[in-house]
Amino acid sequence: MHTQSNYATSFALLNRPLQVYPTAVADEWGSEIPSIPYVDNAGDLNGEAIVKYCNSAPAMLLAHRGVIMFGSTLG
Repeated sequence: MHTQSNYATSFALLNRPLQVYPTAVADEWGSEIPSIPYVDNAGDLNGEAIVKYCNSAPAMLLAHRGVIMFGSTLG
């Protein structure tokens, strides 16, 4: 899933991770939502570049773009 919410996109434009402060959120997401280098679909048809940056957080900030989330369900 990809979104361009105002606040998350602001951090993505700065290429900075988004710090997670509430304990309940941090338990699920970790201490920060990382920012990764921009990769477009044309250069990454199989999603391999995005997978390279996957860590324990179920979301990342795609530099200069917005939030990208992944998982087995939408819930």
